[in-house]
Amino acid sequence: MALCILVLLQVATGEDLPVLKGEPQEDAKFFFDEFNPHEFLPGCSWYCGGDVHLVDASSELADSGSLTYKAGNAHDFNSQTAWVEGKPDDGIGEWIEYTFNFDRIPDYKGNLGITRLLIANGYKKSPRLWKANNRICTLKMSVDGKPVAMIQLEDCFEIQTVEIPKIMFPPRSTRKVRFEIREVYRGEKYRDTALGLLMFDGVGVH
Repeated sequence: MALCILVLLQVATGEDLPVLKGEPQEDAKFFFDEFNPHEFLPGCSWYCGGDVHLVDASSELADSGSLTYKAGNAHDFNSQTAWVEGKPDDGIGEWIEYTFNFDRIPDYKGNLGITRLLIANGYKKSPRLWKANNRICTLKMSVDGKPVAMIQLEDCFEIQTVEIPKIMFPPRSTRKVRFEIREVYRGEKYRDTALGLLMFDGVGVH
């Protein structure tokens, strides 16, 4: 297992946040369509009613031919793509942000919320690419600009789940949930930090 690479300037922030840890799962729990083995969460999930309006990031690695590394790749239900930050170093301080906009749904009653993160850490397209690129060790999670938790991920190829404090989405509201890279596991070849999937589970759908 790779060691977690920490930028010391990021340590002394004065923040006293709860630490939430990733729990590795069996990929078969999340990829089970025999006709499309790379599709994440086929069938019914929180996304039957829940939705993310926008995914944005502080930076993105430039496209390479037909391959893209945009922020939306981390929320596209596809294990073969990834968001890759675009800084020349390890990407410490770079972030990805999810906007939940319920102001545009007039009949929404405020019943939806998220309680769990579903994460493919690294570039999951192949074990070779996963090892070659950086993976995330620690994320700082913020809601509407307020830090709420530090998330520690395992350095594993399989999907991880992270239980988080419930975040509800009131009617006619916009809420932004941001994840900032604070530590990484160094790749064998590249210093680009990749995030294959960061998606959600929660309440209010069934």
